[in-house]
Amino acid sequence: MKKLWIYIFFSPITKTIQEGKPMKDPYVWSLDAPDPDYNQVTDVEILLLHIKDLYYKYEVDGIDYFRTIRAQLVLDHKQGSRTDAEIFGIEQILNPVIQSLILGDWMTSAYLMSLITPTPPLEQALYDEINLYIINYIANNY
Repeated sequence: MKKLWIYIFFSPITKTIQEGKPMKDPYVWSLDAPDPDYNQVTDVEILLLHIKDLYYKYEVDGIDYFRTIRAQLVLDHKQGSRTDAEIFGIEQILNPVIQSLILGDWMTSAYLMSLITPTPPLEQALYDEINLYIINYIANNY
C-alpha cells in the first residue's frame, strides 16, 4: 500500500526518532510528507483516516493556541494590565470560539469570531489578533 503521508516522532521509550503513527502527543508532522491528490484516491477508508488525522492535528494546534491566549491573559494579569473580572469577561465572550478551537474546528471558530462584536473587556486589538491568527491558520492548513 502506498503511503499518503508519514509521521515522524520522538519515541520516549526507545529515545529515537521513528516513523509511524504515534499513540499520543507530542508528535511532529513530517515536512517532507507529500501532498497527495485526494481527488485520485478512491479508497474511502484511507481518506477517512487522513481526515481523522488532520482533525487530530487541528485539535492539538487548537489546544496549543488556546494555551497561548490563556498564558497571555495570565501574563497581563501579573503585570497589572487586566483584572480578574476582565479576564473572566474575555473568557466568557470567547468561550464558544475556545470550545471550537479545542475540538479542532478552526473554520467554526472563524465563523463564531465573526459573530462577536468587540466590546469591553474584549477590546478591538485582542479581537483582531485572535481573529487574524484563526484566519491565517485556516489559510495555511486547510
